[in-house]
Amino acid sequence: MISSIIFGTLAYVIPTFILAYFWHLKLFKKQYEVWDYAGGDPSPPLGLASMVVQGIIISGLYAWAPIDHTSLKEAFLFIGALALFHWSIHVIAAMAKNPKLRNVSYFIVETFYLFLQFGIYALLMSLVVY
Repeated sequence: MISSIIFGTLAYVIPTFILAYFWHLKLFKKQYEVWDYAGGDPSPPLGLASMVVQGIIISGLYAWAPIDHTSLKEAFLFIGALALFHWSIHVIAAMAKNPKLRNVSYFIVETFYLFLQFGIYALLMSLVVY
């Protein structure tokens, strides 16, 4: 089970860091600056550290879940539930704290980003051997 959690964590961290870096700091950089999303000075190492913690927790929960770990459908359902929780504390909470984020464009861009992030993760998790 430990090796599955390690591989699951890597399946979360590697694509998530790459996606987050290009999404937030390249593709939509100007828009995130307008939104003051990272307070003007993002820290990729701290972002990576948070992803490692998230990856360990999510992969651990997935490992202990009473589901068919080889099923793409069950991976998407389980990871989807975790993604919905993450979305609520990421997108909605950010909008509550930062008036510059209270707009439809932020809601759509960040929601789509999380859809991609967790969709990729669910796909990869269905391939991790448990």
